[in-house]
Amino acid sequence: MTTSLSTATTPIWSIENHGSFASLHVVLPPGTAIHCESDAVVTFAPSDAVQVTGEMSGGFWSSLWRVFLGGESFFTTVAKNTDSTQPGNVMLAPADPGGIELHELSMTTGSSGDLLLTSGAYVASDVRVNISTELQSQMRNSLLSGTGFFLLRASGQGKVACAAYGAIHKCQLGEGEQRSVDNGHLVAWTATMKYRTGLANARGGMLTSMKSGEGLMCHFTGPGIIYLQSHKPGREAEPLSKRAKREVLPRWDLQPML
Repeated sequence: MTTSLSTATTPIWSIENHGSFASLHVVLPPGTAIHCESDAVVTFAPSDAVQVTGEMSGGFWSSLWRVFLGGESFFTTVAKNTDSTQPGNVMLAPADPGGIELHELSMTTGSSGDLLLTSGAYVASDVRVNISTELQSQMRNSLLSGTGFFLLRASGQGKVACAAYGAIHKCQLGEGEQRSVDNGHLVAWTATMKYRTGLANARGGMLTSMKSGEGLMCHFTGPGIIYLQSHKPGREAEPLSKRAKREVLPRWDLQPML
C-alpha cells in the first residue's frame, strides 16, 4: 500500500537502481528523522529544512565499542526534517558498491525478531531502531565464518537498510530448513537463528573440501532470514572496505596446489 505524503507520519523508504550500485531514497514528513552510517548521505532537500548532524548513539561507551570492536563509525548521522509544513528527502548510499535490502523490525516479536549485521552492512534505520555491538558467542564462528568477532544487533521497531558487496539475496528458511553459505558472503541474519562453521563437504572430509575450492561454509538452520552478498571483496582490490578488514582467516583456495 502506498502512503500519501500528506498523511504520512513516518519516513517513507525506497530503493533506487536495484542491483550492484543501489542507493536509498527516504522521504521525511515534517518533524521526522532517520539514523544512518557516517558519510552515507549523498544529497538532501530542502537545504534549509533538512538538518544533518552527528550524535553518539547509545552514549560514549557504546560509540567507542562500535569503533574498536565493530569497525563502525564513532558518530551516527541523524537526518531530520525541521520544517513543519513540507516534506524533505534524503538520498543515501553505502561505502561499497552493491545492493541494498530493507528489513522490517517489529516490537511484537521482541528480541526474536532482532537482526545481526556484519561490519559494513549497516546503512540506515528508523529512529526507533537501536543499533548495538555484541560479541559472537562461539569462537569457532568468529575465526572461520568471515564475519569477525563482533557483530551489530538491530533491535526495536522500524526499517533497517543493509548493504551488500555486489547483489544482495534474501533467503527465508522454514522450521528445520538448512542452508550453507560460503564464508565471507554473509551480510545479516535473524538473531535467534544458530549456525556453525565447518567443512563444505563434511562426508568427504578435508581433502574433498579443499579440492572443491569451497573449504569452509556457514551452516544455518531455520527458521529465520539470511541476507547474502554475491561477491566477497578482496584485500588488494578493496583495501579500505570494512568487509575486507573483518575477515580473520582467508578463504581456502588450494585447488591449484592439488
